[in-house]
Amino acid sequence: MIKWQHIEVWRKLVLPEIESSCVYWNRDNESINDENQSIASLEIPVTNVDGISQDQTMHIIFSFGIATQHIRTLKSMTIARLLNNRYWSNLDMHTSLNDCCLSLSETMDKILSEVDLQKSVGAYQCNDSETIHFRVLVRLNILINDDQQKMEIFLKDSTTTIEQLLQQIQMVNSVDRYLASNDTHRIYQNNEIVINLNTKNFLLVKENETCIVLIESRKNDNGSELVHQRFTTWTTIGDILKENNIDIGKQQLLYNNDFAPSEDTPLSCFASPIHLSLIDTILSTAVTVNNPEDDNRSLTFYCSPST
Repeated sequence: MIKWQHIEVWRKLVLPEIESSCVYWNRDNESINDENQSIASLEIPVTNVDGISQDQTMHIIFSFGIATQHIRTLKSMTIARLLNNRYWSNLDMHTSLNDCCLSLSETMDKILSEVDLQKSVGAYQCNDSETIHFRVLVRLNILINDDQQKMEIFLKDSTTTIEQLLQQIQMVNSVDRYLASNDTHRIYQNNEIVINLNTKNFLLVKENETCIVLIESRKNDNGSELVHQRFTTWTTIGDILKENNIDIGKQQLLYNNDFAPSEDTPLSCFASPIHLSLIDTILSTAVTVNNPEDDNRSLTFYCSPST
């Protein structure tokens, strides 16, 4: 089985005047072929390969927390092209490249700009070192609800919890704060891992802007399960249905074992804790209540005809 290291041995015999060791650059996937790789294992039968002097290459390390990816590439390769390379997925970050940024290992406070990413990796070589270490950061966007100010925090590893993220947020007062989903407005628990939440946008709220929701569901063995959750007070019943993946065509949430609030009903209409029961029937009788003293606002709920 012929490997790339055999090609290099053959090259030295045929071209002894080239003293420097060479690596073999695959133009199709913009990577250096592993010397222990079999030529027959190439994904493309016909491949364009360039022999490049090894002193024109560099060792690159990308790291996200304890996860690392080692790459040997050409000094002329731009950082942006490396980020779009197949190696990026090996960090297993479960996030889009658009949500990430880079910093040099020695200067964590220096975030590389779009202009920096267009520079070659050789531009960052220092002290004749053949290794450059880039740290991957995930950009998180946080909106502070009470004053609508926006802030950015950079996630440095995959083990950071919501509690640790809250500790990084510097606030003037000591009021208890919570981080909520920007979508369904669920309050994240302190022990949840940030990178696993599949979102980069958060809402920072005070405790008095939240309420507790208890959802009880029946089990096949005649038992029940009670789910404790916290939401913002402006969360709607529809948000709760979405957060809990409830099939609105077959199920409803019953309040106080009495009626099912409509999906646009905000939780501010109820006193916390709010007890809801998940039922496998659809109550079809709609009742709408208008309040002429409050701009004629209305609330709709569903009940059985006998209620």
